[in-house]
Amino acid sequence: MGFRNFSKKQAERRERWHQEQRRLREEKIRLREEKRRAKEERIAAQAAAQRNQQIREFEADVESLENRIITYRNYESIFSEIEYSHLVMKKGEELLFVMEGVGLTETRRGQTTYQGGSAGVSIRVAKGLTVRTGQHRGRVNQAPEEQALIDNNGTFVVTTQRAVYVGKKQTREFLWSKILSYQLYDWKKLILLLLPVSSRVKVSGIAMDCDEIEAEIAAERVQLGIAIFHERLDEFLEALQQLLHQANMDLAELRNSPIIVPSR
Repeated sequence: MGFRNFSKKQAERRERWHQEQRRLREEKIRLREEKRRAKEERIAAQAAAQRNQQIREFEADVESLENRIITYRNYESIFSEIEYSHLVMKKGEELLFVMEGVGLTETRRGQTTYQGGSAGVSIRVAKGLTVRTGQHRGRVNQAPEEQALIDNNGTFVVTTQRAVYVGKKQTREFLWSKILSYQLYDWKKLILLLLPVSSRVKVSGIAMDCDEIEAEIAAERVQLGIAIFHERLDEFLEALQQLLHQANMDLAELRNSPIIVPSR
């Protein structure tokens, strides 16, 4: 009788132990599943936030482009010569853009070096006297031209006839009738807008300490001035309209696209 009671109690203890182990395993599985779901929800929330940020950036780009098209179409009534009085405007000239705190660069040749050498033999012609026959050879090494900052803290002005840099020590005028091209470059820690003109051998540029968007706006105002001067404003605006159409299509596609959650 006592043995049967002992065996029964032992079996009950084993059963309770097994139940506790099952409970612990189930609890462990539940916690692991909750952690997995929380991680997936966090990743999904991050993906949604990233997509929403992209949508806001696209919307800002579209709005900016729309506003610029309106501004450029009505440039005569929007821009005023009163905004910048330090430049003497020519007859019929309209102000398009002003940027303060820029620098002026110009092509400069680096330091020239000379490399010499000689060839031949030494001949003793008398006691204590030798002469060297042959020839002396050498060459001048011309360093390549590169942009150098020649003025800073100036003002860059764009009009319908020209662009002008006005600084403390230097001034440069870039007539649209003489302009050859305009290009943006990353230069050291600045952004450089090169404006070569046919009337000068050396290439000058505007050094801007700004972000890419501001630099692109400056280049766009140069493009606007050139288009107005050459009576091609309609073509310029049509190109911007095409960019706006494509931006709206990209924005609609982004809004309708599903949120892509990165795989673990």
